[in-house]
Amino acid sequence: MSSFDFSIPTALAFGSEHAGASRELIDSADGCFILPMHGFVQSLNVSVACALSMAQGRKLREDAIGATSDLSADEQQELVKRWTLTWAASRIGRSTDEVEHILSRNEVTLD
Repeated sequence: MSSFDFSIPTALAFGSEHAGASRELIDSADGCFILPMHGFVQSLNVSVACALSMAQGRKLREDAIGATSDLSADEQQELVKRWTLTWAASRIGRSTDEVEHILSRNEVTLD
């Protein structure tokens, strides 16, 4: 993974534990990587492989862009606001517009 350019958005794709990655996935990929295993380990569960790869990818991405997020502080705040509205709406069976109206009527802001 260290040869990947994490300064640009990067997707990591994984195959199944039984069959591995499909030929179509491998052929469409810009690159492939392996997770080295040492000792008595013969294979990794795909969820473990994903977790290890995502942790390493996250570190490489942060190093490449010099930040912990691609989003500005304002974009992060807007994303949290949208998520909160969507979550609240789903919990009470209302639309996000209705939740915003209820909050506004009660002078509650999510900023």
